Amino acid sequence: MILEIAETLLASVFPFKRPVRLLGITLSSLSTEDSGQEPQLALGL
Repeated sequence: MILEIAETLLASVFPFKRPVRLLGITLSSLSTEDSGQEPQLALGL
């Protein structure tokens, strides 16, 4: 299922305008429960 979704998303931008060496798909926020963690602070650079 994840592969099918990734292929569908990539089909909208394929073929790429520039060569691509490595392409990855990342999953995050799969849990619907609140983790209780504080948000990450930004660095003032």
